[in-house]
Amino acid sequence: SELVWTDFAVLGNNTTNVGLTNTQTIPFPTEETEYRVRVYNGDTSEEECYQQVFFVVKTIEPEVNIVSSYTELTCAITTIELIADANSQVVNYQWSDGSHNSNFVISDTGTYALTVTANGGCTASASVSITENVIVPTVTIYSGDSKIQCLNSTVPMRAETSMNVTYAWNYNDITTSSFKVTEAGTYTVTVTDTYNGCTATESVEVVENFTAHIEID
Repeated sequence: SELVWTDFAVLGNNTTNVGLTNTQTIPFPTEETEYRVRVYNGDTSEEECYQQVFFVVKTIEPEVNIVSSYTELTCAITTIELIADANSQVVNYQWSDGSHNSNFVISDTGTYALTVTANGGCTASASVSITENVIVPTVTIYSGDSKIQCLNSTVPMRAETSMNVTYAWNYNDITTSSFKVTEAGTYTVTVTDTYNGCTATESVEVVENFTAHIEID
């Protein structure tokens, strides 16, 4: 006798004949769906002559998060890589700029959105906001009158700033905020903000003045 297949889908409380026979593909469900397959032996009009199999197809929704090592652009961090962390159901990625890679490198501030699509057309979205901190530190050098004289053979050199910075002078690889000089010349300090990597530079000129001042009564 010939086997005749008739497939049924149970969606909620409704039973619908999906019209499939033999090895045709079952339509992808948009929600958890129970399918009932009846296998008739011979005449399908004999309702009592069949075997019945039930199975459930679950639709797993896509999930996605955006992962990044940083969310702030600075003088030291000029690009940030955004990575899509998605489950195995995802088959397509679309970022807000239209690109379709699972990762995305950005260099501007703003909100970046990602939509992923899974088998069957279900979608999920995530977004991340990228900010910026490029505040440049300020620095001032205090060096008295900046003169090396007979009675004052050293000039104190002191750099001051209101931020947490590192110091780099152009003299003897000095990395402290202050020191003393005994030679004329141009002294330059570069300060670097320890948080955002932004830098500022300031210079001062030190001169020699060994002119004697003689008074005759």
